[in-house]
Amino acid sequence: MVFCLQDCQARQKLNLADLENKYNAVIGVYAVDMENGKKICYKPDTRFSYCSTHKVFTAAELLRQKNTSDLNEIRKFSAEDILSYAPITKDHVADGMTLAEICSASLRWSDNTAANLILQEIAGVENFKGGT
Repeated sequence: MVFCLQDCQARQKLNLADLENKYNAVIGVYAVDMENGKKICYKPDTRFSYCSTHKVFTAAELLRQKNTSDLNEIRKFSAEDILSYAPITKDHVADGMTLAEICSASLRWSDNTAANLILQEIAGVENFKGGT
């Protein structure tokens, strides 16, 4: 599939299959023009793991659900909650962290424990998938 992209003054053709071959990767695209409803799809039925990409969306959902003062509330967690990659939260088991700090740890440091704490705060992955 070839996409045409407007790049400043030059129009470029981007062949996603070529990129997949060049980088030994799998690419998926699903985009909707919100003005006219036109869609661009490449492997729209292929399932991809979220990896850390979900962190921006879960943090956004937390911000949607809470008001500014809520972000200063401290959340406690235990040593059992700490995952293998938790560069920020691992140092705050004793004192906890504010929701703002938890969001920052998840987004800026990709802290997996922080991401799980956000999922708990927004009522779990099912709520995130379905929206509220």
